[in-house]
This record gives sequence, C-alpha cells and structure tokens, in this order.
Amino acid sequence: MLADYLRGWTGLGLSGLPLVTMQPSWPIGLALLALAGLFAGFLRQTWRRQHSRLRLAASGVALIGSDGRQVAWRELDGVRLRWFGSRRQGRGWLELELRGSGSRLVVTSALDRFDQVVADAVQAANDRGLRLEPATRANIEALLGRAA
Repeated sequence: MLADYLRGWTGLGLSGLPLVTMQPSWPIGLALLALAGLFAGFLRQTWRRQHSRLRLAASGVALIGSDGRQVAWRELDGVRLRWFGSRRQGRGWLELELRGSGSRLVVTSALDRFDQVVADAVQAANDRGLRLEPATRANIEALLGRAA
C-alpha cells in the first residue's frame, strides 16, 4: 500500500506542479490535468482498498467497506484467476475475480490468506459445476499445488 501511495502522490505532484507554477499552453495544460485526474483516481482507489475488509464465510465472501459487495457461494456463476507479471522472473501478482447474482468482486494476491479465498472459491465452483478457463485452472494449480 505504501508503494501505491508513493506512486500516486509522486504522479499527482509531477503532473500538478507544472499546472500551478507555470502557465502551460492549453493542450499541455489539458494533458497535465488529465494525468493529475488519473493519479487522483488511483489514490482514491488505493485509499478504498486500504479501508476495505474481506469477510470469508461458509455462505460466501463479502467486501466490507464503501460499496459492500458480496457473492454468495450458492449464487457463484464465474471464477477467474489471472496472473500479472513475469513468470520467468517470478515477479507479479494474482487477481481473483468472483461473479454472482449481478455482483463482481475482485481481490489481489496482496490480501492475507489469499490462497484460502481461492481454495474456497474453487470448491464452490466445483460444487456448482462451473467450467473454469484453462488459464484459471493453470493458475489455481500453480497457487494451490492441486488441480482445480
């Protein structure tokens, strides 16, 4: 989280500082304003992630925070586990996307006990007979050490 805050504030400063200290031409000013807006949005998203909590229960999973999304295991209709980064270098992260009853919940591998959330989601998907994408199956096998 600290690295994301640092990236966000640095980007906001580097794009916003020329706007307030110089008088850029309107195309450059517009581009800097757009960049500042992107970094402000990134900071807002980082703050929301920091202040959200994930509740894992036998009935499903819920994101406790500003929007309060939840997916009940009995209503699960989609599971996707994606890898972002370089496998060769061993650096990157996983992103778990759960869909059900019109709700979409996404968590990253930065979450404590992420593997437990994935294991419970896989069990629920198997119980419901959901077909998982080949990439999702491979990522589950790599994470949990067993077939999905």
